[in-house]
Amino acid sequence: MRLTLLLLAIFAVSALGCLAVAYAVTKANIESTIEAELRQTISEYRAINDNDDLLERLSDAAAQLDPDVRILHYLPDRGTVLSNVADFPPVSGVTIIAANAISTDVDGLADS
Repeated sequence: MRLTLLLLAIFAVSALGCLAVAYAVTKANIESTIEAELRQTISEYRAINDNDDLLERLSDAAAQLDPDVRILHYLPDRGTVLSNVADFPPVSGVTIIAANAISTDVDGLADS
């Protein structure tokens, strides 16, 4: 009976360890894919030289993007702010914003 319990404990620990490693690898892969996609989108917007074309493309994107999936907030030097959320707090650089600091017209925001 002791040997059975010992083998079950070893199996449980090894299964949980494998699950933890699989979770960490999958999470890192998903985060790197999202980051690469966002960097590609930002570089596409930066490649647009004409300001009117940029504003038109951002307006279309803000109208189509669901804030549960991705938040788009463009603060130009002059003109109106383009955003798919009602209110966005002032930020500087890369930062994490709490979901309760962003006003949306929908029920909630994504966790990422």
